[in-house]
Amino acid sequence: MNRFLFIEPGGDITKLMMSDLEHSEEVEILFQPYVVKNKLLSKIREKHIGYKLNKTKPAPFQRIWWKFYTLNQYNFDDGNDYYLIFGNAVLSMIDDGFIRKLNSKPNVHLILYFSDPVDAQVTKLAKARANRNEFKYIFTFDPKDAEKYGYMLTRNIYSASDVAPDKTKESDICFIGENKGRQQELEDIYSICEKNGVKSNFRMTRVEKSKENTAGIVYNKRVPYLQAIAEAKASNCLLEIIQKGQSGVTLRYYEAVCYNKKLLTNNPEITKLPYYDPEYMKYYNKPEDIDLEWVKNKEKVDYNYQGDFSPVAFIKLIKSML
Repeated sequence: MNRFLFIEPGGDITKLMMSDLEHSEEVEILFQPYVVKNKLLSKIREKHIGYKLNKTKPAPFQRIWWKFYTLNQYNFDDGNDYYLIFGNAVLSMIDDGFIRKLNSKPNVHLILYFSDPVDAQVTKLAKARANRNEFKYIFTFDPKDAEKYGYMLTRNIYSASDVAPDKTKESDICFIGENKGRQQELEDIYSICEKNGVKSNFRMTRVEKSKENTAGIVYNKRVPYLQAIAEAKASNCLLEIIQKGQSGVTLRYYEAVCYNKKLLTNNPEITKLPYYDPEYMKYYNKPEDIDLEWVKNKEKVDYNYQGDFSPVAFIKLIKSML
């Protein structure tokens, strides 16, 4: 019998994205890759298995951390085949030696999917470990990365939420996300919106305190992801700003489709994506090119979403390949 295990870091975004699988009999989700209760010991572990010491080859003596890994206590029954699905974030938390140990089990097969650009700063350790270890399949959401590295192209994983709109946060356009080099563009768009009577709800985290430049943008106040969705649902249009060098989409695309919202994006590949509709999705090259009347105009949006971003669909894809 085939068993599928997602190993995830367990944040609120991840838990929602996986929620369609909560009642699956063949899929299990391990939301805690490791348990280290001592804070000092945890910091030492992070340094020992981190990028600086492991970028070219694995650092020695990492076996001492194996007892803390959730998978080290997992009972792999000889009567089943296990497909372990790692996101790139989790692969940065597990050392090479333990990955090799898992691979040594004949009924255990490793699968990796990149939910971030492969060449991004946050994925450099996962990329190094992907190159050093054997994975049955490696997936990416980014078409350019699929072509460059020969990985299989898939969609990101997303389970839709039925949380109600937060009507206290109604807006014409909404952006809630991390900086990742996008601060200047967000501030330019905010200024244009303010000058033209477009009501904006912009939140950005990971901004240096000294660079919180624009009054009206909420900096560095993280909200739970369900609250972010509630605010997105209360907006007429979602703003997507992709990172430099990225060709795949962000969560804003999935939110727009799942919750029937307009999408304004600087991703030139938007026209090639499933559910693209020129009435509801617009590409801009420069902030001054944005059609603000389109942003403000309220109309019924319906992408006729069929549930194919769900992790259920991802499991079906893997099963079809076995």
